[in-house]
Amino acid sequence: MSQDTTPAVHLCVTAPAGAWAGLHDLELALALRDDLRALGLAPTLARRRLQPGAINYVIGVEHGFDAAAAQGHACVLVRGTGEASALSTQARRLLKRWPVLDADPAAVTAYRADAPEAPPYALWQPAPDPATPFQPTPQRPLGLVVEGPLNDRQHAVLAGLQRLGLPVHRIDVPLAGPERRALLSQAQAWLALLPRDDATPDLMALRLAQRHGVPVLAEVSNRVALPNDAAHAHIRWFEARADDLLRALADGLGGPEFAGIAERDWRSRLSDDRLDGARAAWQLGQQVRAAAQQAGSAPPLPDRLHLDDGRSGYRPGWFNVGEGGDAVGPLDTAALPRGDGQWTVIDVGERRLDDPATAPLLDSALRLLAPEGRLVMQLGAGDAPNWAERLAPWVERFWERGTLQQRLALEHAGELDDGGMPGALAGLGRVRLVFSRADTSLAERSLTRVMLDGFGIDR
Repeated sequence: MSQDTTPAVHLCVTAPAGAWAGLHDLELALALRDDLRALGLAPTLARRRLQPGAINYVIGVEHGFDAAAAQGHACVLVRGTGEASALSTQARRLLKRWPVLDADPAAVTAYRADAPEAPPYALWQPAPDPATPFQPTPQRPLGLVVEGPLNDRQHAVLAGLQRLGLPVHRIDVPLAGPERRALLSQAQAWLALLPRDDATPDLMALRLAQRHGVPVLAEVSNRVALPNDAAHAHIRWFEARADDLLRALADGLGGPEFAGIAERDWRSRLSDDRLDGARAAWQLGQQVRAAAQQAGSAPPLPDRLHLDDGRSGYRPGWFNVGEGGDAVGPLDTAALPRGDGQWTVIDVGERRLDDPATAPLLDSALRLLAPEGRLVMQLGAGDAPNWAERLAPWVERFWERGTLQQRLALEHAGELDDGGMPGALAGLGRVRLVFSRADTSLAERSLTRVMLDGFGIDR
């Protein structure tokens, strides 16, 4: 029996836990997953985690991407929703230096204008989901659906639409996955408004709505100047004028002409070429993986250790110990990829000093820490007032923990507010402590022997 040599495929969503913007990226990731599945692939999906040996599609580079930790991995950056002109300087730099998957050819040209030797890119727009039955628009209970927060300009345009008698259904938060499918399946149309007069349409956002079988009504600043290409086809474009809006809506949302146009658009997008973008994405991924294999560079061995038992989520570029991490807890130093004295940063998270597990954890961290490394920990409000005395056995009274050669040296102490932001020490909230590892001097070791039974001769 022949062995399947198809590379593994992995989707990495970079948005941190709790970020509303992460729902846009999740919706994009689910669309890409469905399209790749339609090609017979089996992509996996995780937050902020790359998979060694796989083709990694990294979604939402706008939220941050650890390029150093990604060295040796086969990565394609997938630009998320939003205007390309609003990208941060760092995001633009990354999109110039890494292979890219994008929905809008004009956007790629814009952010790579000064990078003629940039890595390859591919164009992909989400295909319609063939499992979504098309329901005629007159039978849908909701009118124009508008998702997410609006700025003043968008509120003004929306008010104008309502004055024309159009039914509008607002939802202030973005949705993703089954919840979004349930909403859009009931909408007669999905409305996209420009954030500024001179803004360009967000093609990825439009296609992500269309894949659920909803007609898209999208504002554009100059309809005549729109490219006549597949990227802009099957979208009902309008300028923010009453006459142009009425033209785009034909005989109204519930009328037979608009309903017929919407259904023809949907059927045409279910053609055999609907997966051309997914094939281009897959071809680019294979090309990137082949280049990584030819370069022969392995992913870097992490030298940062995350020991908060998975409470704050997975950190890319770190070795994570705890639930959902690279190794499950409790800490087993023998199973770590690096040994004693080889970790540049160790973050033990928030700890209680009266927890019996805290003392041995700090002992292990002291052994693992590199000579120039840093140990980071947080203490809750209950430990904040007396942390200096409670941590003395690892600092000035280091002999109490059974070692004479190393101790911890305090580098920084700062208070954290309820939002986790640093502030001045006032004895009120949580405390963030940063320690370095210090080798004890001959004088320190000699003086401490008078404190030890048997003078610590065997240590």
